[in-house]
Amino acid sequence: MRINPHYTKYHLIQLGMALFDARKYEEAITTFARLRDFETPISCLYLAASLTAFGKTDKAKEAIDRILQCDLQATIKKWMQSRTTPFIDPEDPEHFDRNLRKPGLPE
Repeated sequence: MRINPHYTKYHLIQLGMALFDARKYEEAITTFARLRDFETPISCLYLAASLTAFGKTDKAKEAIDRILQCDLQATIKKWMQSRTTPFIDPEDPEHFDRNLRKPGLPE
């Protein structure tokens, strides 16, 4: 992103996901906030998980509501099996799952 200052919004999504996985929640939240005009289900999922992990469960519930407006069939199982959530560390899936359950993403 430093090399190409004309990066796409998808780069911000990837950065936010990496920041969440690195447990840098405040930075992830700030990154996802830059995507308000370009929200996707995956960016909202990671925003919700970041907000939960950062202790802002009420805001995380709002992000979950936005996910369910875009994807009426969004569930933890669906998104945990998705190729859009590529985990490297074996602890990352449980970390993501736990932070989506708390604000109420359906099973």
